[in-house]
Amino acid sequence: MSTLWATPPEQLHGLTAPRLTSSGQPVVGDSKKQHRLDNKRKRIDLQSEQEPTSYWSKFTGKEVMPPTIPTPTEWRGQMCPRNLALHHPAAATLLQYATGGCPVKSGKPWTREEIEAAIARGNHSSAQEPEAIRFHMEQVNDKIANNQCRIVLWDDIKDNIPPQLKVPLAMVPHKSRAFRAT
Repeated sequence: MSTLWATPPEQLHGLTAPRLTSSGQPVVGDSKKQHRLDNKRKRIDLQSEQEPTSYWSKFTGKEVMPPTIPTPTEWRGQMCPRNLALHHPAAATLLQYATGGCPVKSGKPWTREEIEAAIARGNHSSAQEPEAIRFHMEQVNDKIANNQCRIVLWDDIKDNIPPQLKVPLAMVPHKSRAFRAT
């Protein structure tokens, strides 16, 4: 233990302590303010040595707009690339998502037994609160109005279950809206 204290603080753990520019003394509690001022002066000096940059030099306003590509007449949801987005390198993928839907990884497909057990167990208690139910119904109604989802009855699909069906619902409090459904 005595060898640890015999080692100067600037040599502990292989790091050297910061030093004041003016005096070369190690920075300690009382000299932190001076150290910040020294660093600010160094930063300003380094910036003044740089070549001035004009961010407008590349754009002269003489560029020609690319030819117009027609927007698809039908798409799913609210996402459909148009105008300049159709010239982006990812435009083909975005168009595919807009017309055929966006792929989602929702885990392994559940077996019929897992789905039936989840239905029997029901939603998480967080999704049974009146405020959460009201919020979820508003979200569902908005999605139905935007053709983003539809409500189906279990009796209508129980003989032909969609492969990625996930049934239980939990409503997690969220920072930017009341809840997030999981």
